[in-house]
Amino acid sequence: MQPETVEEVCDEYGYLLRFRFETHGAARHIRLRAEDPRTSTEWVPLRACAMTPEGLRVPGAELRRRTSGRRPLDAAGTAAAPRSRDDQVRGLREALTSAARFRTRPTWEALCRTAGGDLLGVSPQDRAGLLIAVEQAGGEGVPLLSALLRTAEGEPPPYIREVVAAVGGGTPATAQVLKRWCQREADRAFAVYGMPSRTAPARLALTVDGRIATQRAEPAARRTIVHVEARASVLEVTPLHEALRSARERQDRRLVVGLLEQAEDSVVTLPKSEHIKLLREMRTARDWLNSEVKKSRRKRRTLVKPGERARAKGKGGTLREARPLPGPEKESKKRKSS
Repeated sequence: MQPETVEEVCDEYGYLLRFRFETHGAARHIRLRAEDPRTSTEWVPLRACAMTPEGLRVPGAELRRRTSGRRPLDAAGTAAAPRSRDDQVRGLREALTSAARFRTRPTWEALCRTAGGDLLGVSPQDRAGLLIAVEQAGGEGVPLLSALLRTAEGEPPPYIREVVAAVGGGTPATAQVLKRWCQREADRAFAVYGMPSRTAPARLALTVDGRIATQRAEPAARRTIVHVEARASVLEVTPLHEALRSARERQDRRLVVGLLEQAEDSVVTLPKSEHIKLLREMRTARDWLNSEVKKSRRKRRTLVKPGERARAKGKGGTLREARPLPGPEKESKKRKSS
């Protein structure tokens, strides 16, 4: 299921149901649980669930009702009391962490569906203040969760520039620099909070004038995964689909595999034009890798000489030259002749 679909289902119904089929001996068992962007219930057998007029109910899943106004409704259907600023910051951080876990980049409006409807009326200036508080609660060196936010056009909101500067990341000089910086932070967030987690790439450093600084290569003795280092250096100067095409043209299989892994994580977050280009290049790269595997198999087969293959096949497939084993008939003949 795509991350956007997960977000829509959770927004409409409060949670989604995930099924798992298990085999015990010759029997198949169905287990399921309810999930939302924040939590999930325990896996339970199907017989433990109940069918109600609202649908299938799973033990531990709470029915949540939503409203389009600024004040959300609680489970009883009454208007909830206004939240404090600390509660709003906590709700925003939890919602952004869940977005990173599902590898999606929400708009402010979509984020408020999870973080709380009372945040819909917050002005862009106040949003920056709330997000700065969100980042300050996360500690030093962690990915900037605010970088996950995007506009309806797929660009970072302008007020994210204030958040970047407030946490010590520098002040991006242009919208293009801000976009590249936020894309790298989004990749870092997907790596840290995704399931399963993986090693996050380094944060992009900005110069005093707000440009992306030239990345220094680490000493060769400290490198543990060479193709990851090469992948990072390529992506800092070229888009992902161009880096993938360049690696394929150079026939660098290891780099192509590494770029495909990162492309699968980032393709859902790209604008539509780049999304289409990357999908096309990913298909071409996979076809190229498959063709290389087939070529290597054919090459291994040709290493065996046809004559040797035929002789080996003939020896194992006929019994014309086999001698009969000694048996009772031969022994009786020998006695008669004696």
